Amino acid sequence: RRLAAGVAWQDAGEPSPAAGNGAAMRAAPVGLAPFDPAERLRVADEQARVTHADPRARAAAILVADVVADARDRDRDALGEVGCAPWCDALAARVEPVDPVLAAGLRALPAWLAGPEADAAVAIAAWAAPPRGAAHAFEAWHGISPFATPSVLYAVYAYARSPSSAEEVIARSVAVGGDVDTVAAMAGAMVGAAVGLSGLGARLRAWATRLEDQGAFGLDELVRLAHALA
Repeated sequence: RRLAAGVAWQDAGEPSPAAGNGAAMRAAPVGLAPFDPAERLRVADEQARVTHADPRARAAAILVADVVADARDRDRDALGEVGCAPWCDALAARVEPVDPVLAAGLRALPAWLAGPEADAAVAIAAWAAPPRGAAHAFEAWHGISPFATPSVLYAVYAYARSPSSAEEVIARSVAVGGDVDTVAAMAGAMVGAAVGLSGLGARLRAWATRLEDQGAFGLDELVRLAHALA
């Protein structure tokens, strides 16, 4: 509505407390494109600002793009050879100027990965105080809310726990409860970039053949679009 009314795109984003994860959920293609790190951060941030002015939402979008780019470029286990702590520190350094709370959560990620999944889910859901008064009523959710900070942290956690198994990542993303379609979209993009279409496993590949948009634009069109972008 703001864009239709003539508001410039860089000013159109909804201000705080609207810190939802919509901008992060659509940021994965930025990680597929061949940007250098500085340009990737700029593009991820600017695509977020069209709808989300809150820095927490913008930082979450930067994080998704960075993890997808890392998964795309790494031809080995996303964490195995580098070590989880250095990987998390590098991601945290990228988002810290925009959202230091998200950066601190990334630095806590190795401890969550080392412990029970149920404990990690509770800790991540409560990591950042939800902004009150938003349309999504973040504070009223059970499980992971649409608030950008915990939802993107849990997506990274779900991916990092089993970065070479798409089925495990998706199952973990959904089992946590709450706003799981968006968590699974972000985590699925991360693991998808890591394993590729052939690495999805037979069951997910079969489901992929059923993707379509109102009878058009199915799997083949999506694959062609992804190749053209990358």
